[in-house]
Amino acid sequence: VTASGSSKQRMQRLQENMQRLNLRVTCSVADIRKLADTTLYDIVVLDAPCSATGTMRRHPDLAHLKSAGQIDKLTAVQREFMDSAARRVKPGGSLLYCVCSLLPAEGEDQANEFLQNNREFSLKPGEGSQIGDQSQFLTNEGYLRTLPSMSIGEHQALDGFFAAHFVRH
Repeated sequence: VTASGSSKQRMQRLQENMQRLNLRVTCSVADIRKLADTTLYDIVVLDAPCSATGTMRRHPDLAHLKSAGQIDKLTAVQREFMDSAARRVKPGGSLLYCVCSLLPAEGEDQANEFLQNNREFSLKPGEGSQIGDQSQFLTNEGYLRTLPSMSIGEHQALDGFFAAHFVRH
């Protein structure tokens, strides 16, 4: 497992957690858009930088901190990250894109645009069995989408989250 991120502190914390769990992970502080490494992977997980609007239940001030211009900049960065991540997926491999955002511009719209611009990828629709039989979290298209109004059993008020699973042909 190789992990890259632009935050030195987060990569250090990830490395410490992996060591604590006795898991081998190579961590590097790098921007995926600038990586010289051309290694292809079976699975690439892109936890993209986002508005974090999915965490507003716990951080209500977020609604007042992000402007439309900032969202536009974030969606542009997300597209760049997705393109860079896609170039690192082996044929037959998977790209998992996820954000903790409630905004379709960072979720469904981003995923749909990716599919339109990257014909060598197709969506692998999610299945309820993959997410603990919680099929209410799947959109009609097969994306994973949770909302603060949703719950799992006694766990009330989930964070907002979006994920899409793409497969490279």
